[in-house]
Amino acid sequence: MLIKRKFILFAILVFFLLPFGFSLVNLCTEWLFFDEIGLTSVFTTTLTAKIGAGAFFGVLFFLFALVNLLVANRPNFPLNGILGNAFRLKREEAARLAKPLGLLACAILAMLAGRWGAMQWESILLFANMVTVGIKDPIIGKDIGFYLFQL
Repeated sequence: MLIKRKFILFAILVFFLLPFGFSLVNLCTEWLFFDEIGLTSVFTTTLTAKIGAGAFFGVLFFLFALVNLLVANRPNFPLNGILGNAFRLKREEAARLAKPLGLLACAILAMLAGRWGAMQWESILLFANMVTVGIKDPIIGKDIGFYLFQL
């Protein structure tokens, strides 16, 4: 039993902390590079945009999934439509299982949505810092900056 617990602890360390460690090493390397060339403001701007976008999309998706989970866990939600009559669970047993697993699923999906949102940092910065180019599109008449930064 003790060996099994040590293996589980080792698996948690390998699968969760090791990728975090590699990300931290990559972050430090990028910081040293931008510090060496004197552009630390570029590094901090992109890092802030990545963290902000990731947090925004993660929290937004978590709230969306949590509202859907609360609606699905209403007392009058039919349980027999999902599994048929193959498994007869009491509503209390199902609720006791569904709430923590649902919250865990919401958190995992929110982290995935946050990672996707963090990858959209460049589009967000382009949209937030849009400028007019000064050249109009000959057909529609809009400034070319619209096509570069907004569309």
